Amino acid sequence: MSLLCNFSEAPALIKEQLVLSNVIEAEGVTLKKQGGEWVGLCPMPDHDEKTPSFHVNDEKGVYLCRGCGATGDVINFVAQRNGQSHGQAIRSLARKIGYTIRASEQWKQDNQNQRPSIGSDSRDRLAELHDQVAQVAHETLKLLIDEPDHPVTEYLMSTRGYTRDIIDQYGLGFLPFTKTLYDLISTESQANPNPTTLGRRQWETLATEAGLIRQGRPHSMFQGRLLFPIIGTGGKCVAFSARVIPAISDQAILADRKYLNTSATFLFDKSKTLFGASPWRYLMDQQTLASDWHRRMSGHLVVLVEGLTDVLRLAQLGIHAVASMGTAITHQQLRLLFRQFRVIIVLTDADTAGIEAAEKSLLTGMPMLTPGLRFYSATLPLGEDPDSFFQSSKRDSAENRLLSLPTITPEVVWFERYVGRTDNPLSLADQVTIEHALSGSNDIPVPVDPYWLVALHRYVADRTGYLTRPYANQRGMGLPAQDMSSLLDDDTSAFWLYRVARYPSLLQGLKPYAHRWWVNDAINGLLANPLECPPALRLLFTAYFSLNRSEPGIRSADQWSELAVHLIDSGFPSSLLAGWADIAYDTDQSLATLGYVQEVFAPDLWEHELKEWVEDIDHRLTDKLTQAVIAS
Repeated sequence: MSLLCNFSEAPALIKEQLVLSNVIEAEGVTLKKQGGEWVGLCPMPDHDEKTPSFHVNDEKGVYLCRGCGATGDVINFVAQRNGQSHGQAIRSLARKIGYTIRASEQWKQDNQNQRPSIGSDSRDRLAELHDQVAQVAHETLKLLIDEPDHPVTEYLMSTRGYTRDIIDQYGLGFLPFTKTLYDLISTESQANPNPTTLGRRQWETLATEAGLIRQGRPHSMFQGRLLFPIIGTGGKCVAFSARVIPAISDQAILADRKYLNTSATFLFDKSKTLFGASPWRYLMDQQTLASDWHRRMSGHLVVLVEGLTDVLRLAQLGIHAVASMGTAITHQQLRLLFRQFRVIIVLTDADTAGIEAAEKSLLTGMPMLTPGLRFYSATLPLGEDPDSFFQSSKRDSAENRLLSLPTITPEVVWFERYVGRTDNPLSLADQVTIEHALSGSNDIPVPVDPYWLVALHRYVADRTGYLTRPYANQRGMGLPAQDMSSLLDDDTSAFWLYRVARYPSLLQGLKPYAHRWWVNDAINGLLANPLECPPALRLLFTAYFSLNRSEPGIRSADQWSELAVHLIDSGFPSSLLAGWADIAYDTDQSLATLGYVQEVFAPDLWEHELKEWVEDIDHRLTDKLTQAVIAS
């Protein structure tokens, strides 16, 4: 029997009774003792590391990753690890130590058959109710599977070829139509050892809010069908998808519709939910199932499919898959996958509708691409779907079969959709079309990440031979006017510009890097993130190219006044030159305050430091570009 506690009391009880390192190790994280702390690889989904930087201090009850900065206590860890809210994590941990959060006064009123208001307590109660229905359905199906001649068992085991293990992993269920839904949930049975204690009116009010029954109809549209529980990020069942079983279709409401799905409710928004994306917490007490799901969620690859049965077929072959709920994939759904996995493969039916859905998915995800992410569509043979294609596959060869399929990448779909066929040589209309597409106007999707944007520009150049404006490197090349003044505000810019004003020949140190792939991109604003390409370096390369525009070899200039004349003659932006002059003469005394004016004149040291600085940036940018284009 559970003990009761108030919500405000629960955090202290949790921290008092749970050892943080034990909770973390229970989630599959390997920790080793190091002094007074435990150390291991960071388990956070956005941090993939090879050198342990995750520290756990049981005495203080806190963890800290020195790599990504993640920090917190046992509640924070469980919330982050399982995608739960802070309140959900407190409730789940309270149950773990044998406590139940005491119901609020609002719910005491609700239990007197008043219509619930949808506050946080009501939302939790709806989730509990929905989860109980899923539990009863799953336990009922487990009992039916022991009857080999039952129509449900024949359909699952013989017709579909599913194993008991896969049925358990995804919590499939069945609710007979012989009783009302309330009678099934309120009657103690082998499948329902803890029936609800709510009265019929109160329970049916909540069940209506949760989308389980329709107003005034005691039977659910989900009864008499195979139930696929849809699990929310909190680990509870929040919706169902229900399929007709051919041999007993007469028992189902709306039997002419193969699938019925939960409508939008306070718990469920199909645009934000994916089947197979989260494990059902109800099953995680079983060590084998918990290990299977941990292995699945800690992998680097996921397949995005259309059908729920496709998810089961691939899972049975050891491939993690998720499915949308009968709608086009959304930004929210892709964001869930992009945070968790590094390889996302779209696999749809090989018909017109499926191919179009795959292309839409690739375009939807294009603005969210980040370095190191592989996102593409795999093409099945004509007329096949994932379930049929992999039905005869063996577990040890299924992933190789998947990875050997022909692929389509986002930039290919983007080019065909927004640029299309071009003339050879390119017409002026083709050039305008290309520039318009790359501008991202009129809702045309383009990558936000600068490295993916660079990759897209280069892909267009490779296909058409047309150097888009950021790559033209003509006389007009230079920094956008709106960027100029802000670049001078950076302390590092002032530091290097002051050095160059004292020793103009320092610019010659940029010559070995003048034709590196990223230099023109940085000058033209494609790599404008100051953490990736410092403003100071953009300014110095702009000056270098201005001086080299009319004749080869950087012109000699022994002092600032000569350099300024050369820059004016070369067309260096006048607003930048005026600002540079203020820095050279330290008109506001800010450099003196920072100590730059007092720096000893040391050309050899400055050249060495400039070389090290540029080489470090070159290595970092090149590594990120390599990751960004790996899928191409």
